[in-house]
Amino acid sequence: MISFIQGKLVEKTPSTVVILTGGIGYQIQVPVSLQLPPIDTQVKLYTAHVIRETSQTLFGFVSQNERDLFDEMIGISGIGPKVAINLIGHLPSPQLEHAIFNADIGKITRVPGIGKKTAERLMLDIRHKLEKRKTEFNPLTEEKPDVTQDATLALIRLGYSQERAQKAVKKACSDDIHHLSELIARALACI
Repeated sequence: MISFIQGKLVEKTPSTVVILTGGIGYQIQVPVSLQLPPIDTQVKLYTAHVIRETSQTLFGFVSQNERDLFDEMIGISGIGPKVAINLIGHLPSPQLEHAIFNADIGKITRVPGIGKKTAERLMLDIRHKLEKRKTEFNPLTEEKPDVTQDATLALIRLGYSQERAQKAVKKACSDDIHHLSELIARALACI
């Protein structure tokens, strides 16, 4: 794996850069939001090397957090590198993680090319992977995720609106519930 590339920026477009290092020019796909210095400036990008049957592509990020989030997203069925880089390009990683933890489907679906089903899959499949890293680099969220958020996401996946799901989960909450399945069952009874 190529962890990062550091060298001279020799070409740039909104979605790609070429970094010259050791006599080799590396073409790297980058998020559209990436603010780049002028040409002929030294840069360092953390990279993810994605190998497919017909291609090999380097994706570059300004931080290890963005790269790690990208790696987690492309491990989800139905979310490929183009979708993942698009998400990071439109929502900085702290905002994206905040939206995932708070089941903010609206924020994620505002990203071009991201529909409701993709946003729901992202929230359900990646959230548990990010919980371990959450306190390290997501200052926007203050509370530790709990079963209430998982239950809300489960109800949303069952077809209930976000508002209705949140109300039902809130109504069903009590101190004696410690398992997700119990909370979901009680919330369904409240709908």
